[in-house]
Amino acid sequence: MSVPVPKYYLITNILRQTFAKYDRGDRVPSECELAAQFGVSRVTLQRALSQLVDDGIVVRLQGKGTFYTGEGKKGGVQAISGALESLMIYENGASAKVTGKSCSREIPQDIRRQLGLGPSDEVVTFKRVASVDAEPLAYIVNYLPRDVGMRIYDEDEAMTHSPIAYLLRERCGISLTRAEQTIDAVLAEPEVASALDFPIGSPLLRIERTLFARKERPIQFTRSWYRSDRHKYTVTLSDWGGSMSRKKQGEAYSRQEHRGRRGNAGPRPLNLG
Repeated sequence: MSVPVPKYYLITNILRQTFAKYDRGDRVPSECELAAQFGVSRVTLQRALSQLVDDGIVVRLQGKGTFYTGEGKKGGVQAISGALESLMIYENGASAKVTGKSCSREIPQDIRRQLGLGPSDEVVTFKRVASVDAEPLAYIVNYLPRDVGMRIYDEDEAMTHSPIAYLLRERCGISLTRAEQTIDAVLAEPEVASALDFPIGSPLLRIERTLFARKERPIQFTRSWYRSDRHKYTVTLSDWGGSMSRKKQGEAYSRQEHRGRRGNAGPRPLNLG
């Protein structure tokens, strides 16, 4: 018998996850804004925020608002090796519809750090929903420096059937040299839950990836959220005994699988660059 999770507890954990992206001292949205975002009463929202205050995640300043104190920041990005070709293929009925795009300076500081950009630099953002067999599978947000992103800004149709990484290489002639990637489990925030037709607070697989071009320039940062009921990520390591050459060490074969409505599972190369 399952025990229902209180709404305030669910919201507390989603906000803890969301605020970890903030910089120390950033003002968080107001109680009214957050209550509307989650579709709950201010009483429920206040209880969730009170837990974060008790945990030292945020601080309330009378007459000024609520601010993030800086705890819970994530560590560095973990690099993974392997062929970049796996980031550039859509197969088995996969597509990614563009649901929004912009070119703006209003970008979170953590995104600027990933792209090595200054506060006055503009960033191009693409938001897409990836589907397999007409079922929503992943919500992808791509961030690119303005000089790179504007080269494919009007390529909505191409982005439906080809990863951005592929377009950068094949249409723009940009050589991609490596990628850094992290994978973790998170709870579905309202925007992501709505895009994936998935309940708020449900578990998701999140993949963050930075693509680099020549001279170690970061040219794309991507956050992708995958539905946990339709997606599985598998990594196969070879020659575990340590006899591999230096060149081969650390290389891995990765496979992502999608489980459809009928329960059939199969390889789905859906690393959406």
